[in-house]
Amino acid sequence: MKPKKDVEAPLFNKLETYQSIDVDTDWKELRGRMGFEKRRSLNPLWRIAAAVILLLGVGFLAQKYLITTPDMIAVLSGDQTKEVLLPDGSLVTMNKQAKLVYPEKFSRRNRELSLSGEAFFDVVKNPGSPFKVDVEGKALVRVLGTSFNISPDESDESISVQVIEGRVAFSSTLEESDEIILKKNEQATYREGAIIRDDTVDINFISWKTGRLFFDNMYIEEVLREIQTHYEVEIVLHKSVSSDLSFTSILDNQDLESVLDEIAMVLGLKYSYEDEKIVFRNLE
Repeated sequence: MKPKKDVEAPLFNKLETYQSIDVDTDWKELRGRMGFEKRRSLNPLWRIAAAVILLLGVGFLAQKYLITTPDMIAVLSGDQTKEVLLPDGSLVTMNKQAKLVYPEKFSRRNRELSLSGEAFFDVVKNPGSPFKVDVEGKALVRVLGTSFNISPDESDESISVQVIEGRVAFSSTLEESDEIILKKNEQATYREGAIIRDDTVDINFISWKTGRLFFDNMYIEEVLREIQTHYEVEIVLHKSVSSDLSFTSILDNQDLESVLDEIAMVLGLKYSYEDEKIVFRNLE
């Protein structure tokens, strides 16, 4: 009978062999043979480069997919006045042939828009979000909450700002150091790159919006000039009419014909239509 084979001894021998293996030392030796140890010194630089690339990639994706600029809205008033309700609840009344450009949604830190032409602003107060109007790329109006009128002249050589309520800061876009603070019933004008505070305020500066014209002992030439602008007609004063004539009245949304009749009656004049012009003459 053959002796029983000892199968446990080889197993114990193998176990002792496994236990004698130093895994960390052997792995380090293997990495050295493969050249990994030399590369290891470059790891910090590669990590920095990888981090930079990752940040740039995340920034690009965020800008493309997460950080989006708001859509801009452009409004043209055309041949009529037009009211525009802004995203913050502020109301803008645009005169004829004006253009207003503003974002579909204002940011939390500011409310910025641009204007070309004349408009009246009634701004909702929000101290944390200043309201700024870029006027034809020439002047800047900055407010917190107020109502005011912006009126460029027909030649675009000057821009006037008149304040109804509150306070506004008026400056040129090129030189903000020339900023002027305007309060209620004050007016300033941008002309030839400079902001100048006006001594007098045109009392009819928002007549285009209200339809009301005020004349307080005003010379006839000034009266006709105001009416000419308001009703968009051409009026001529004949040379025979004295320029010392003055007129006092309040015209409240009256039609042109009744206005001309009132002036003629009060000043003892007559008028006629000649070659698409209105001509005032003395009574014969």
